[in-house]
Amino acid sequence: MDVGYTYAAKGTLERLSLFAPPQFEPPLSVTVTRDGAPVVFVRLSDVELTCGAVHGVTGRCSSAECHRRVLGECQCGRHRGLLDRDPNDMRPRIEIRVEGGAA
Repeated sequence: MDVGYTYAAKGTLERLSLFAPPQFEPPLSVTVTRDGAPVVFVRLSDVELTCGAVHGVTGRCSSAECHRRVLGECQCGRHRGLLDRDPNDMRPRIEIRVEGGAA
């Protein structure tokens, strides 16, 4: 049985699915084109999406669903969302990370 992986485009919150046999290592990102322009999708399904510690913010979020429930939105309020355009919001932006490296 193939393993399914979910990818999302930063900024648009569009999703992409990739299915591969278990012996294959899926890429951290996939680039596809739309109207001739590249769109980069980053792997979400098995990467770290919790908040953890945020500089200047007391406490930390340990919910595995904090950025996944509403893709790209922080449920605990420690981060700005991917589409938040308020220039006065000094909270760090959500970043989709893979343990041991950046996506």
